[in-house]
Amino acid sequence: MKLWESLIPFDEAVATIPEDNFVEVEGERVHAPVSGRETPLVLLHGIAAAAFSFRLLRPLLDGRFQTLAIDLSGFGYSERPQGLSAYHPVEQVDRIVEVMKTRGIENADFLGHSYGATLVTLLASRHPERVGRIILLSPASEFKPPPWYLRNAVALWGCYFATRMLLSKPEKFRKIFSRSYFRRDVFDEETAERYRRALLIDGLRSSFVGYAQVLGGAFPKLAWESLTARTLVIAGREDEIVPWESCEKLSRRISGAEFETIENCGHSAPEEQPEELVSLIQRFLQHS
Repeated sequence: MKLWESLIPFDEAVATIPEDNFVEVEGERVHAPVSGRETPLVLLHGIAAAAFSFRLLRPLLDGRFQTLAIDLSGFGYSERPQGLSAYHPVEQVDRIVEVMKTRGIENADFLGHSYGATLVTLLASRHPERVGRIILLSPASEFKPPPWYLRNAVALWGCYFATRMLLSKPEKFRKIFSRSYFRRDVFDEETAERYRRALLIDGLRSSFVGYAQVLGGAFPKLAWESLTARTLVIAGREDEIVPWESCEKLSRRISGAEFETIENCGHSAPEEQPEELVSLIQRFLQHS
């Protein structure tokens, strides 16, 4: 009897994905679907998510924007790098710029969700010439190191094994990850299974260790106060992952930032309230 579900080979996982949804960066395939026209808008997802989380949002934006949704290293249908340095935020934002170049996008507006919002902020400081206006959706702004007793190899591998066990139990996975939603009906069995299987792709161990190092203390200090790009911060009123109060407090640290709230919404606004989110995006980008 298997202890846990086997990982899915990458080529098998992406077999049905259109080839033009991928670009190659440093010899690795990055899932970066682009659609729509007019103003480029780059969409960056959060931890354990994927470009899939923007599936309801992108069709609503395509009439006015050219959306580029990127699966970050370790998630979705992007190939999992073996080198741990690839998961460091600096390496990730540099890779995002390379994806933009490959797609022929020199400068864009950005929407970053949760962890994706921190990458947008870092990208704005490293590559300001690439960034127009930015939207920080439920931004994760604090990364506290884990307790000392979890900062060793034994604890790390214990957490990895626990993660493999969780990913092998669909019902438990759905129950735990549903905390990201206030509207729990949105996270149905089919949606949960898409997310679960996208995490079960070969290369999970490298990405797990890479992100563990970053979130365990290797994340660079973010200069929220020195952001010069015009910024909108959006929070879900019922967010249990990044509380509304945290987002509102962060917005006051950013000079000139606007702040908006989406009611009856948790941490997953692109799936829970896509129409309301699009309205806020369009209002901000068309009048700023």
